Formats: sequence, structure tokens, C-alpha cells
Amino acid sequence: MLKFLILVFGLAACPIAVAQEAQEIDSPLVAVRGFLEAFNALDMPTFIAYFAEDATLFHPPFSGPEIFPSRVEGRLEIQRSFQLAFDMFRRSSDKSGPPYIDIQPEDLLLQSFDDSAIVSFHLGTESNRQRRTLVLRNIESEWKIVHMHASSFDAEGELPTLDANFVE
Repeated sequence: MLKFLILVFGLAACPIAVAQEAQEIDSPLVAVRGFLEAFNALDMPTFIAYFAEDATLFHPPFSGPEIFPSRVEGRLEIQRSFQLAFDMFRRSSDKSGPPYIDIQPEDLLLQSFDDSAIVSFHLGTESNRQRRTLVLRNIESEWKIVHMHASSFDAEGELPTLDANFVE
């Protein structure tokens, strides 16, 4: 009888485990983890496949704002802009193979909706904070990034004062 109860309860638990595993596979967090692994490895084909064809991107400027003066639109333009960053990261890395960089999100927050999700997190140090927001949409059973917003700020610097002239 004990073996029967173990078998029945064991089988009853299986659909829950399978459902949880399937939910984990379909989770936007799984896509974000894969995206970050590809980013750390500077694996452009895998990295860029996480973006939707019509994705948009705001980069923080590096090497002067002329590199990324405005919104980047479309997967091909995103690839072009990140290729510049990937080349720079690879050149400046002391590693001979992947992973070349070590992006470790902090304070990660997932906000899920029906077929979309927002994932936001922090990077950097206490003095040089960076923010990332990824907006994902489930497109044909795959979570794709439809918008990425990346910003940086010097946390030790003086913060701007908000006044009536802030929004024009």
C-alpha cells in the first residue's frame, strides 16, 4: 500500500514538475539569461538573434555622443552598433576566449504581462551605476527583445535639479 501511495503521489507531482519546467523554458528570464551569456561571450550571431526584426535601442554614449546620438532602429542597425562595442570589448579584454566580459545583473526585476515582459536591472559600481531595461514580446513562441534602454550615470556627481525648464 505504501508503494502504491508513493507511486500515485509521485505521478501526481510529475505534471506539476513538467508544467513548471515548461513554464521556465518559456520564461522571458530564460531569454534574458541566454542574451547575457551571448553578450558576455561576444557571440554576435546568438546575441543578435534575441532581438526582434523591428527592435529599437537607446545606448549610453561611449567615445563621445557622436557614436550613438539617437535611437537605433531595426535588428541590422542594432547589430552594427553593437559590433563596434563588441570589437572594443574584445580588444580591451585580457582573455583569449569567451567569456570576454562579465555582465552580472543586480536588482533584476521581471514584470510579466500576457505576451510581453519588462526586465530591468542595474550594473556597475556604486559610483558608476548603469541601468538596463529590456522589453520583450513573445513572437511565435520565442521571447524577443523589442526595445532595450541602456543608461549610465555617475552616482558621485552632482544630480541635476528639476525645475520648470526641465521638460520643454
